[in-house]
Amino acid sequence: QVSNNKLPYPTSEEQKQIANFLDQETGKIDLLIEKQQAMIALLKEKRQAVISHAVTKGLNPNAPMKDSGVEWLGDIPEHWISVSLRWISKRFSGGTPDKNNLEFWENGTIPWINSGAVNQFEIDTPSTFITEQAYRNSSAKWITENAIIMALAGQGKTKGMVGILKFPTTCNQSMAAIVVNKVTHPRFLLWWLNSKYQQIRNMAGGDLRDGLNLELLGSIPCPSLPLNEQVEIASYLDQQTQKIDTLIEKSQQAIALLKERKTALISAAVTGKIDVRGVA
Repeated sequence: QVSNNKLPYPTSEEQKQIANFLDQETGKIDLLIEKQQAMIALLKEKRQAVISHAVTKGLNPNAPMKDSGVEWLGDIPEHWISVSLRWISKRFSGGTPDKNNLEFWENGTIPWINSGAVNQFEIDTPSTFITEQAYRNSSAKWITENAIIMALAGQGKTKGMVGILKFPTTCNQSMAAIVVNKVTHPRFLLWWLNSKYQQIRNMAGGDLRDGLNLELLGSIPCPSLPLNEQVEIASYLDQQTQKIDTLIEKSQQAIALLKERKTALISAAVTGKIDVRGVA
């Protein structure tokens, strides 16, 4: 089949000119793509640094600091303390109705999410819906809006990822719901847990298949600070990360356009749509 394909066959000299032209022009495009990719890497590093600094140092650069005595926190403002997640939240996992019972999954009205939902960060779309009967015959539980969701297991990067619910829902047993107390701002805790993604994964074997559990989650060290300060930090991070995300998106769009340009250029050159004789 490959041997029977028809292809354009210019003279040997013209083939060389086309090849030289494409080597030069695609090299230029590849260099631009590399620069955009490097920019994205730097922006992602900056994003994580901004988050980490805000949730451990606060927003006041002149605040007196102290050693928290906790490796995850390091030096923190003097008026902050360290607590375990179990003292500022309640945590529970969900359940999955019987997959073999199709009646549980057809024409459902109860939102239900699986581990992939944490890829949204702002979780505003259910994975599917289950029926009332499915809810009653499983360990699925209702989770309130603004609760934090963490993936306890999952292949690849999913384990340890967090998102915040924008609607009441139920979830599967591979996810934990974290409902904060009255003196904890959910979005501040969300950013804190997000900043400690790798440390949380390492609690359950890092990239191994071992899963997290509710007991491990309860032991996660967290900074405790005045509620109004938590709100300020969360608002600051919402704004700053949005700005950085916009820049990352623009770089990604530029890369997509450059790749399209490269493909179009190659196609035009090797099919004679453009005359490159004497150009390269």
